[in-house]
Amino acid sequence: MTSSRRLQLPSPLKFRSQIETTAVARKHEVFSPLRFLGQLSLLSPADRPEEVLVPTQEFEIRSDLVSPGTETTGKISVHRLLASGNLERISAGWSFQGQVSASVFYRAIQRAVGFSIADVDLYFAPAETFDGFLTMQMTEAPGEGSLMGLRVSSGHLELHLREASRILGLLDELKINLAGQFFRAVLPVEKESGLRRRIRLRPVRFRESEGDTEPSGTTWIDLFNKAKEVWGGCCIDLVKEEVRTPVVGQIKFSESSVRIAAEFKDDEPDIVEILFTAGKLANGGGSTFQAGWGTDIVVISDVVARQNEALLAHELGHVFRGEHPNVTKVKAGYWTGGNGTVLVDTSQTGGKNPTCNSKDNCLQACNPVLVETEDPCWIAPNC
Repeated sequence: MTSSRRLQLPSPLKFRSQIETTAVARKHEVFSPLRFLGQLSLLSPADRPEEVLVPTQEFEIRSDLVSPGTETTGKISVHRLLASGNLERISAGWSFQGQVSASVFYRAIQRAVGFSIADVDLYFAPAETFDGFLTMQMTEAPGEGSLMGLRVSSGHLELHLREASRILGLLDELKINLAGQFFRAVLPVEKESGLRRRIRLRPVRFRESEGDTEPSGTTWIDLFNKAKEVWGGCCIDLVKEEVRTPVVGQIKFSESSVRIAAEFKDDEPDIVEILFTAGKLANGGGSTFQAGWGTDIVVISDVVARQNEALLAHELGHVFRGEHPNVTKVKAGYWTGGNGTVLVDTSQTGGKNPTCNSKDNCLQACNPVLVETEDPCWIAPNC
C-alpha cells in the first residue's frame, strides 16, 4: 500500500463473511441476522490507477423474510452488484464511495412467475433491480505474507428497489453493515495455486407415499463420486449433505424439470439442492435453475443418469456459471466451457458428457455458495 495517487493495491482484495442485515419489506422494517455470503472485490485499473472499481460480484443473503401479509421471500440472492467509485487516502486510512446497482432474486418470484428457458438445460426466473450506494472507511492491516489488507472501520451497502423493475416487490430496501469486515489480498485469478473451495450439495429423493421404500435418486452416489472426481482437480470439494426423502405428490416420476423445481419448497441456506426424478425428463437428462446465483436447483433423471456418469458434474458446471462451448451468446457474468470438457452438451457427444475438466473451467468456476477454505491447493485439470 502507498499514500501516493498511484495506488498500489494488492489486487484483487476480497472479503467473505456473515453479517447482520436490515431489510424493509413493503416499508415495514424487518431486522434479522441474515447471512451475507459472497465476495466483494476492490480492483485498481491499470489505465486509471487513482480509481477503484467494484466489479461484478455475487452476494448471497439467506432467510425467509416475512412480509406484512402471508408471503415470504424464501432464499434471496443479491446478484451482479455493479459499482465504481474512488478510493482516497484520508488521515486514518482510506475512504471509498460509489454508486451501485444490483439484481435481486428471491424464491417467491420463481414461484409466482416461473422460469424461462435460456438453453437446453438452463432456466432462469426474472429478478428485480435495486440501486443504491456503497461507502466504507478503512484502515491498513496485515494480510497474507507481505501483502497488506484493508479493514472496514465503518461502512455499509444500501440498496433500494427500482420501481420500474417491480415484480412482487416484497422487498423495498436492503442495508448491509460492513463494519469490521476485512479485505484480504488474494492471488490473481490466472495463478494455478490458491485456496481450496467447497460447495455443499443436498440430494432430494422423492417418495410417492410414506410407505415408499424406493425413492428416486438411485443414481445419487455414483453421480456424486464422479462429480467429485471431475471437479476435485479444480481444487473444488463437493460436500455430501444428508439425503432428504419428502413425499410430494406425483413428482417421483415427473418428466417435467420445471414442475419438479416449482414444487420443491424446502429452502435451505448455503446448500445447492439436487432433485431426482425416476422418470425421463422431456428436455434431457438434467436441468439447472437460476444457475450461478447461489439459489441454484439442479434436477436429474435417474433414467438418463444410468447411462451418463458425468451428468451431475455437467450440471455443476452450470452451477459454477459455465455455459456450453457451442452457445451463441454468453450471458453477462458467465463463461463458456472448453471444447471436449464436462461442459459439452450431450447433443454433441452422442448422449454422454465428457469426464474431463480444463484449467480455464477451473479458474472461472464461481458461485456465492462456493466457499474458500484455508487449505492451499494446486489446480490439476485432467484435460
